[in-house]
Amino acid sequence: MSERRIVSQYMVITLSTDVIPYKAISLLNFSDESLDSSFANGDLVVFLSELYNEYNLILSESGDISFSGEHFRHYITEQKLERGLEESCNFAEQFTKYAVNTLPAPAAAETYKLINPEYFFSNVSFGRTLKYLIAWDNLCSNVLAESAFFSQAHLLEARTDIDASVDMAARFYYKQSFQILRGFLENAVLPVHFCN
Repeated sequence: MSERRIVSQYMVITLSTDVIPYKAISLLNFSDESLDSSFANGDLVVFLSELYNEYNLILSESGDISFSGEHFRHYITEQKLERGLEESCNFAEQFTKYAVNTLPAPAAAETYKLINPEYFFSNVSFGRTLKYLIAWDNLCSNVLAESAFFSQAHLLEARTDIDASVDMAARFYYKQSFQILRGFLENAVLPVHFCN
């Protein structure tokens, strides 16, 4: 499959045999790491590097053709990682904002402990969840770029379902968050599983 996109005065043609390389999929068992640790240097970087492990032909305005090498691959990986880290920090800030500003229920007022504002940045389970959100976003981007989706509407709906589920969880609407997540699993994950 190939993809064409214009980058300033160059045309980049991506040559790849797989939309989602098997080696990238095999790396999807992420480790627990918090946002304030080596989050950006661990298994997520390796996953993104394998996901964007493709050859690119670069055609300049003058007609010169060149191959992109490791440098271009690292550039794409860094750009995707930087975007993912920015979104992850936004999620952590959103969760922190709602957790800090929440008042306890009257029955729990006596045992209520204030949350540490750095909790979501230092929690390893939350960090692992953020890695999967970054991976999901990049997998969707690859599938959409290669026109390899079984249904564009379902894929786009699945993306918004994940975002909505996270937003509901941040606001303490856990029941609604799980309902949206269940819809994602039933409408996006199970059909692909049964298709395989």
